[in-house]
Amino acid sequence: MIANAGSHSLVLLSLLSEISKLKQAIYLSNDFSSSIEGIPRLSINEITPSLLVDIACILVDGSDSLAALDIIASIRMHDSPRIYLLPILLVSDSSAVSQNLRCSVDDVVLRGDVTNQLNQIISKITPITEWINNVERFKNDVNDSLSLRLIRLMASRNLALKPEPTTQVPEGYIYPLIQPLFHAQDTSALYTLNRLASQHILFAKKVNRAHFCNHCGSAFLNFKETCIRCGSDDLLEEELIHHFKCAHTAEKSAFLNSEGELECPKCDQVLKHIGVDYDKPSTMTQCQSCSHKSQTTHVVAECFNCHRTSEPEYLDKRDINQFTLSSIGMNAAIYGLDTFFTNILESELQLIKHQEFIRFLEIEAARIERYKVSDSSLILLRFDNIDQLYDKLGSRAQDVFVEISHLFKNVLRETDLITAHNETFFSLLMIETSLENSTLALNRLKAAVQDIMSSSLETALELQFQTYQVAAEMNYQSLVNDFLQTTDNLD
Repeated sequence: MIANAGSHSLVLLSLLSEISKLKQAIYLSNDFSSSIEGIPRLSINEITPSLLVDIACILVDGSDSLAALDIIASIRMHDSPRIYLLPILLVSDSSAVSQNLRCSVDDVVLRGDVTNQLNQIISKITPITEWINNVERFKNDVNDSLSLRLIRLMASRNLALKPEPTTQVPEGYIYPLIQPLFHAQDTSALYTLNRLASQHILFAKKVNRAHFCNHCGSAFLNFKETCIRCGSDDLLEEELIHHFKCAHTAEKSAFLNSEGELECPKCDQVLKHIGVDYDKPSTMTQCQSCSHKSQTTHVVAECFNCHRTSEPEYLDKRDINQFTLSSIGMNAAIYGLDTFFTNILESELQLIKHQEFIRFLEIEAARIERYKVSDSSLILLRFDNIDQLYDKLGSRAQDVFVEISHLFKNVLRETDLITAHNETFFSLLMIETSLENSTLALNRLKAAVQDIMSSSLETALELQFQTYQVAAEMNYQSLVNDFLQTTDNLD
């Protein structure tokens, strides 16, 4: 079911004939008395799964913001894409709706004016429902991963995810459209988005930069001055007075006489005009804990969440990005995260899981270390601009990937292993193959791929690779990180 039975009530909305595109909608509210005039109300027990599949949009009562967010989250976490991707319209008594709630839904309609807003509703939700209906595999898909739900929401709305500053989450920013996915999740939306960007499923564009607690990741920090001797923040700050005539400098309190005037304690002259008789060159801070006086203080950042302190230079500094779907991401939204290329390689070459690959690599390194009679090679391989191929060819890219998989098959032997990190990045283990021979094989593969692209498609598909001799002391993850960083710099 979409929502908990509890106090939620549902109303079936039969729309007028001129908007038959909408078919049906469901109205959800946690207020049993809430209704839309002329629309019969049904209990949650009367809503069947078949009815849910047939609806075209969901109306959510917005009179209680927190309750509305709970309902939206329950919709977005439904098992079926045909349900969690459905357009959601917020029914509100007023156009004054919080930005976060407004961005969590597809549109806002006024409660007393639903009929007059039907054209607006149609224009807003028809492209979404058409996108859902055009994806045939959604009929059987259930229990999509969090990442797949996220990119499918983006694809169905053709939207960029823009960060909104907020105090609702420790990270200080949310992406309202997808926030309901993380409503009851421990996973951070920022972490998930950045991971998808690292896999080239999303494009990230920097829009801001922020500081975060290096202990808990909270964005809510209190920058405060502390005593350079004892670290206390119980400080008393006082202005310094500099008398021009006699050059005496001291705290302001030392210049104040009994009548509240500024009088130089050195020469007894009354100071009347700042800039003529005196100036205020600086301030003096006195610690109320240890009485230490100083013109300098030590600045620390105290976290409102975990209450620990850090020096500003050790805080986490992160880019706050806007995210858009890449061509790889658009393809994954339709076909799943196991997309064309990896599916084809799986059938042609029997791809193994990444953890299994790492275990085989460790065993091979131990074997070579023990017997010292042969060499094996590790290859990290990456296609830099595979998304451009999707842009140009769309679903016809599948034919190209079949040809490339045959090239892989000609280079690799049955004893060699391959694993996919994502659609663009692969690791290969070539057993009993020297660095020289593995480099020659990969150069042949690179040349053959370029030949296919240039001769028939006039499109570049750049292949970057690096070979390493398998050894017991090698750090696979460090090699992967270095390779990705190097090839990122080449993009």
